[in-house]
Amino acid sequence: MKKFFLIYLYIFLIIISFSLSLKVGIYEYPPIIYKEGEEIKGILPEILEYIAKKEGFDIKYVYSTFADGFDNLKNDKIDIYLGVGYTKERDSIFDYNKIPFLNSHGGIFTSKNSDIYSFLDLNNKKVGVLKKDIYYEGPYGIKNIAKTMGLNIKFIEYDNYSDIFNAVLKKEIDAGVFDYFIGKYFYKKKMVAETPLEFYLIDLYIIYRNPKLKKIISIIDKDLKVLKSNKNSIYYEIIDKYINFHEFPKWLKLFLIISIITLFLLLLIIAIMDRIIKRKTKELIKQNQIIKRQKDTLEKLAQIDPLTNIYNRRAGFQFLAHLTQIAKRENKIITIGFIDVDNLKKINDTFGHSVGDKVLKVVAKTIKKHMRKSDIIARFGGDEFFIALYNCKLKDAKRIEENITNDLIQISKKENINYSVSFGFIEYDHKETLDSIISKADEIMYQNKRKKKH
Repeated sequence: MKKFFLIYLYIFLIIISFSLSLKVGIYEYPPIIYKEGEEIKGILPEILEYIAKKEGFDIKYVYSTFADGFDNLKNDKIDIYLGVGYTKERDSIFDYNKIPFLNSHGGIFTSKNSDIYSFLDLNNKKVGVLKKDIYYEGPYGIKNIAKTMGLNIKFIEYDNYSDIFNAVLKKEIDAGVFDYFIGKYFYKKKMVAETPLEFYLIDLYIIYRNPKLKKIISIIDKDLKVLKSNKNSIYYEIIDKYINFHEFPKWLKLFLIISIITLFLLLLIIAIMDRIIKRKTKELIKQNQIIKRQKDTLEKLAQIDPLTNIYNRRAGFQFLAHLTQIAKRENKIITIGFIDVDNLKKINDTFGHSVGDKVLKVVAKTIKKHMRKSDIIARFGGDEFFIALYNCKLKDAKRIEENITNDLIQISKKENINYSVSFGFIEYDHKETLDSIISKADEIMYQNKRKKKH
């Protein structure tokens, strides 16, 4: 009898051990995560529920604002928090699962008829952001982009994305920072305007604190890895279901009914209308081409230094921020170079400013000749330039310096003008700010310049 009792007790303990119930923290993140009535929907809940059903554990959702979700996890009101991007600060407090559920990036969305086409257009504007959002406070978020580019942006913090959306529509703010999927969701469903401004590629994870959850988290990671490796799995069916917005909108149904009736009536005058439509279509295409050329011209003017035809300082820093983000993710080296034209003032005083301008053009063109498509060259201001060499070690940068110097020596012999520059190179280790590393490269350059004079 005692033997049977122990067997039953053992079976009972096994059943209990496998009847795990997880309290999952979620927040408004359509179409990734959202609440419809009392039902939780979205890409991440459906994927997690599929894994939970397969592995035999239960899920209880706890809905809150994004910022409150972190407090709930700290205070053990939830076991895991779903759909969180990685930052070092969060990693120091919480544990992350290893396989990301999804990747996304930030975007700027506005009301209709907005004139925001580049980051420079955000200067002196009100921009809505989500409290504690990675796209706001993260190392490559909009806050640091504004600081790097020297932009004066007034950030208005909100508890959820719906509040930002409503503020955009009411024109209480000029633009809103959304996760790209959320912005596209509002764009398709409620017609906010999309801008070309996109930034900060992130992965979305589960975070947790309780070390006892490591086993179940490893099981989730294992299932995620299998699902993501199979292009025909339910993982991709769920993503396609939400991101492509297969729901048939009511307004589209009404539009189709009206179109059928209108088409029937238009059959009576089809010959005349055909000619009108063709003429109007040609005019519209021509207008759109003019608008596109004007837009492209304005965007280029906002980024390009008119004298040297390379990036200006703000655009250079903007692209440098993107490049460092990619290099950090790919674990690649970036070498930053600061370059100063020697004796430009003397050339201006001796030959005139037109010759000085020519020197700047020639130097810029020569440097650019030795850059790859993955590299960045920009005019810092006056007689100074900076370059960023992707996946390039310091010794390789020195060879580029020699090649540029040799080219300038040959040009100097032909034109009887001393085309001379001083260099300062330093490897960027992703720990310092861009301003700090640029300053160090600048100091190295001036040390090298002083050596030339002695």
